[in-house]
Amino acid sequence: MLKRGKNAISFILSAALIVSGFSISSGRVKAEGEEGYGLSNPRVTYDYVETISFGKYWQEDTNDTNWVDEEDDKQPITWRILKKYDDGTALVLSDKVLDEKLYHNAKHNLNDDNVDHSCTWETSTIREWLNNTFLNEAFTEEEQKLIVKEKLVNSNNVEYGTEGGNDTEDFVFLLSLDDITNEEYGFDEDYYCKDESRVTTKTGYAYWAGDDWWLRSPGSNSSEAACVSYDGRVILSDREVYLKGVGVRPAMRVNISNLEINNKIKNLKFSVWDTIKFGKDEEGKDIIWRVLNVSGDKALILSNGMVVGTSYNKEYGDITWKDSLVRSWLNNDFYESSFNNEEKAAIISTLIHTNNNPIHTTSLGGEDTEDNVFLLSLEDVINPLYGFPDIYDVDSNTRKVYNWKGESRNWWLRSPGNVQFDVAYVDSNGSASWFGDDAENALGIRPALYIDLSLGGWEKGDTFNSDDIHEQEEISNDPTPTPVQSPTPDSIHTTEPDITPTPAGKSDNSSSTPSTVPMEVVSPTVSPTVTPTVSPSPAVTKDKVTTFNIKNKATVKTSSKIKIKDKDKIKKITLNGKTIKIKKNKTSITIKLKSYKKKLKKKGKWNTLKVTDKKGNVKTIKFKTK
Repeated sequence: MLKRGKNAISFILSAALIVSGFSISSGRVKAEGEEGYGLSNPRVTYDYVETISFGKYWQEDTNDTNWVDEEDDKQPITWRILKKYDDGTALVLSDKVLDEKLYHNAKHNLNDDNVDHSCTWETSTIREWLNNTFLNEAFTEEEQKLIVKEKLVNSNNVEYGTEGGNDTEDFVFLLSLDDITNEEYGFDEDYYCKDESRVTTKTGYAYWAGDDWWLRSPGSNSSEAACVSYDGRVILSDREVYLKGVGVRPAMRVNISNLEINNKIKNLKFSVWDTIKFGKDEEGKDIIWRVLNVSGDKALILSNGMVVGTSYNKEYGDITWKDSLVRSWLNNDFYESSFNNEEKAAIISTLIHTNNNPIHTTSLGGEDTEDNVFLLSLEDVINPLYGFPDIYDVDSNTRKVYNWKGESRNWWLRSPGNVQFDVAYVDSNGSASWFGDDAENALGIRPALYIDLSLGGWEKGDTFNSDDIHEQEEISNDPTPTPVQSPTPDSIHTTEPDITPTPAGKSDNSSSTPSTVPMEVVSPTVSPTVTPTVSPSPAVTKDKVTTFNIKNKATVKTSSKIKIKDKDKIKKITLNGKTIKIKKNKTSITIKLKSYKKKLKKKGKWNTLKVTDKKGNVKTIKFKTK
């Protein structure tokens, strides 16, 4: 779950289908269809980040040259308020990347190529630029009087121990590693979380800035600096200070007493869906579905859990939704075995349009199809009206799904990946991957369909809150369908399907085209296509080879080192549910607890260390610190 700061304001929005945008209200908006069937559209809660407009800088093209430079007019800068103070000041961060600069340009002091790029924040050229050039270009003399010189603590790199240097006093600065994981400022405490609160865009003037933006903290050595990636993850190393193409988001402490405060930026906090019971699984249990949209008698529903883990397609090669193995399986085996005649009559045959990949548009979505059951698309899982965030590459509980063992999994979408033989999916953290995965890999399946509520066959269930994601049930406790001849993956992934209404007969693959539209209710027919087979989730065997240098339920010092060995090679380590960045495929790894103070629980509380090896074996131990 994304955690927000004290200054963030939460509002409840009803995700009703409104062409002009969101219906914003301080209360709950009654959803269409509620009176007749007691079902509502998803209820979405947002955190609204307060902003101010202060200073001006070159940002967008104002002189119609199709290029942005110093010949354009400066435009007001929007700043996000991270924290307010009792003295009327606030810590603020620029909403967008405003410029592109080297963190440190050592060559301006030396004449040869043998340049020592070592620096700290105190000695960096970006600090000099921010507190001189940027300060004078962006703010008038009167505005500069409102900016407070801030005392900055320049801590060492938390993972590598690289020295942060002397503390400084600055008018304008970059955020630190401590700042960017500070929940009080509205950020997630996990460096590796794809945190929506850390995601931003760049101005036209910052055109040459790439995907990352600088932090002031050092990297793995004194010639590197930490930064934030395009998807909100924090990069602790491997960004050299002389690297071009890294963006700048200035921060400062400013007196906001006489400035107008706005609430223009919002981040999705959690969503609540109504559910229905419709159909039965292999064990005769009710299949639970989330209601993504209800309009009159029609409802779009998505399975609340994954029904099975299977390949998108059996063989390696170019593939579209129309010719996929999983489409055939959903509309034959799954359809026939999960629904009785009354339920089948209520399922609406739907024209499905699948757009091209939104980034690599040459990866085609293929021909339109007519389906009873389908998978969601990339467009669907970034549709706030369905209860999802409007960004692909951010982690979100709203898109997470868990298997019967309580493990979050990846799940297939129907959209193409970045190349024609890859397919988009949602990963185990709830991030939608447009890049995709190999179609022959086994990921989770979450069917979606339209039903006519007036024809019955369904029963209203409980509401489902994305904050309570761990209570989610998988539809099938232990699916064991016939295996296909495809590589066995390390894990079965599951993601949430996405569907958008679209006019019947539309076959253009442009990205603006919605995904699906209900057709006339017809008697479903099953064509004699090849019946697909699906792969079972790979068995997780008991781990007998992972060893630790401490005993389970031991009490250790916070300065201790935990040594982990596994002859099958270590794939993943988590501490209290937070992933620890490691060099993969190592048989021995040492964890320095002092480097993970933020992940540790308070002294006397149990910490959980979980190790997964390349074969999928999992070993967990608990320990306390003193």
